[in-house]
Amino acid sequence: GLGAPAAAAAAASGGDEPEAGSNILGGNGLLLLERAGSDGDVRVPWVWADEANLRYYGARLVKPGESVCFGGDCDCLLPVSHMRIGPRYVADYVKRADRGGGIYLEYHDRPHFHAPRDPDAAGYLLLGRTEAMG
Repeated sequence: GLGAPAAAAAAASGGDEPEAGSNILGGNGLLLLERAGSDGDVRVPWVWADEANLRYYGARLVKPGESVCFGGDCDCLLPVSHMRIGPRYVADYVKRADRGGGIYLEYHDRPHFHAPRDPDAAGYLLLGRTEAMG
């Protein structure tokens, strides 16, 4: 089997979270990390998005011009959303109680394809996978 990228190992548990209405693209989940920093901040470990690390989570990089097929039925309908959120999205929307209502974990029943439209785009994706307990 595939071993977890060393820097990405984090003990966590999760489950469903009641819908807050801020996530229009899927369901909301709850992620509980077992440890926080000594200052109380939550630190999610990160790794580079190379082929081996992404494969562990069932993800992959798609090169410019490469065709993509999601599953065996490439004729299925998948929604396409063009989003521009900007550098102030988290501070001005997500973290405001009167707008996004706080940071949440999305989960989806279908594949996702993320492609930056701006060459200066930056950010992080949190990928996870479910494993049997025991």
